[in-house]
Amino acid sequence: MKQNLFLTGFGQSDKQFLDLFDSKLTGDNISMEYHKYKNYEDLSKTVIKKHYKSIVGWSLGGQIACRLIADKLITTDHLLLISAPFKFVGENGLSDLVFNSFKLQIMQDFDLALESLANKIDSSVKLETNEYKTNLLSWLDELENFDCSSLDFSNFPTTIYLAGENDNIVSPKQIDLFRNKIKEFADIIIKNCGHAPHYELFKYE
Repeated sequence: MKQNLFLTGFGQSDKQFLDLFDSKLTGDNISMEYHKYKNYEDLSKTVIKKHYKSIVGWSLGGQIACRLIADKLITTDHLLLISAPFKFVGENGLSDLVFNSFKLQIMQDFDLALESLANKIDSSVKLETNEYKTNLLSWLDELENFDCSSLDFSNFPTTIYLAGENDNIVSPKQIDLFRNKIKEFADIIIKNCGHAPHYELFKYE
């Protein structure tokens, strides 16, 4: 049976993300627990080259999925990006001031910072990966410094980008940056919704 691969967002447990999709996609749904590793370089050394039926990546998880596909470490028939940043800090992303403020907050009180971030995203979202606190700080650095414009998009699969119209973390304007790079690309924008449009999409199911 073909597998679907899931990569969750910053600070959310793999289980919570998988549970949301478990009854929505046929096949064997598995997660890539990237937060067990310090950074993308460490993660990429552990990835076994494999083809997946679908890959779903939310926020930071979507950005990591793009890197893995561009580096030809994984392939897929379909890619679903959810509020994934083309560039997290800068134009159409968070300002340096807002990002540095969150970074300071998370170093001072990790749990409170995650709770505050979860409330900003969606009241349904829980951020709970306390087990990997040190690694999450490293992934925060990855988010700050990475820009998808350095990636090779020539081998990308059919891609759908799901966004919230009112996302104040990753602006929907970033969709155009992906559209200009990926040949087979479409987007779905959910109205009256922020950084977690997948929660709104499945709200009434």
